[in-house]
Amino acid sequence: MTHPSTPKRRRRRWKRWVALALLVALPFLLLSRTPLAPRGAAPTAADVSAARGVYQRVRTARAPHPQQVAVSWEEVRSVALLGGRAAGLHHVTADIDDRRRGWMAVSVPVGLGFWLNGQSWVRPDDSGRPRISGRVGHVPVPAFLTHAGINLSRWVLRLRGARVPPLETMITGLTVNERGLSATLALPVNSRIVGAIGELQTGGVQAQRVARQYCRLRELEKQSPSHDLSMHVRRAFGESDGTGADNRAAFVALSMLVAKRDMSALPDNGQSIFEQCGISDTVIHLQGRNDLALHWTVSAALTAVLGSQVSISLGTWKEIADSAEGGSGFSLIDLAADRSGTFCAEKAASEATADAMRRWLAGAKARDLLPVRALALAEGMSEEEFRARFASTESAEFAATVDRIDASLAVLLRY
Repeated sequence: MTHPSTPKRRRRRWKRWVALALLVALPFLLLSRTPLAPRGAAPTAADVSAARGVYQRVRTARAPHPQQVAVSWEEVRSVALLGGRAAGLHHVTADIDDRRRGWMAVSVPVGLGFWLNGQSWVRPDDSGRPRISGRVGHVPVPAFLTHAGINLSRWVLRLRGARVPPLETMITGLTVNERGLSATLALPVNSRIVGAIGELQTGGVQAQRVARQYCRLRELEKQSPSHDLSMHVRRAFGESDGTGADNRAAFVALSMLVAKRDMSALPDNGQSIFEQCGISDTVIHLQGRNDLALHWTVSAALTAVLGSQVSISLGTWKEIADSAEGGSGFSLIDLAADRSGTFCAEKAASEATADAMRRWLAGAKARDLLPVRALALAEGMSEEEFRARFASTESAEFAATVDRIDASLAVLLRY
């Protein structure tokens, strides 16, 4: 006689076997033994220049005045290379495929000699709007799922105060051909996308805190002007409450004071803060140089808003760009100031070290923010001179030099 619960037991057993089969098959579906995207070369001045050109063209295409923007495949590859490096990825490539679709591939090592390969394709639909599909490993991701993911990302950013229109509204008239990509862009004005992404990365900065810090610093600067950055740092952190949020706001306020602009950290509020409290006409120095004060404060603000990896990448790329013909040259001194500002902001943003770092900064001198011996580092190197000495920013020789710079900064950051 068959037990009445036997069919249920069989169904449960069958489900367990299916689940086990899927679990066993999953690595074979997602992972590969070889990377799909080759390792990209170290970024060059040409890559940085190309990416900067794309950024300048895209940022002017603001609603309600859409503009036609064209990007060559060489520029697309440069943007992909730099974007990958900023995310810590070295295997990123982009091109047009044999079906006249824009194609991008990313390969991530996952250990034991295996790779996770991701691909995406973009093509215009019948209305000239972007249609994006993808593949993760050997598993296809159809366009409806990709666009659902994009809309979910929009929803998350909108919850954090960003104004992000639908992709189909921002990008129209898309064409893909052998020369590159072209589309009509109508990007939102004052979207707060940078700030919203920053909140996901670091906790972000609060406009009210920045306004309070900046206006207080401006008032102190008017009462007792100082060209010394360390004085303004001591003022900023002397009255911070010691939380990571207040420290992040202090770094953004300092960058606004020194750079005389909001550094895109507060696209909604930067100009209104300036209108409320004014812009300082004092040229502020670090170790007697205004450029070092700019490097230190801007890198610290970028770290506060977007994290240390982005800040370090942007600082390095700026030096690469400066090494091109007509630039000021690659400067290890500037790089040291960048990294000092980044490390200070990174420690001050972490709740585990926020209050201790605040106290350290509240008593910091110029030599604490940047050691005097850093001024003996090489600067003014052309791209040819830099390559002759280091080959690239990813060589062992360059890494050893950066390690020595970081070691000198670490000694100063003991507290």
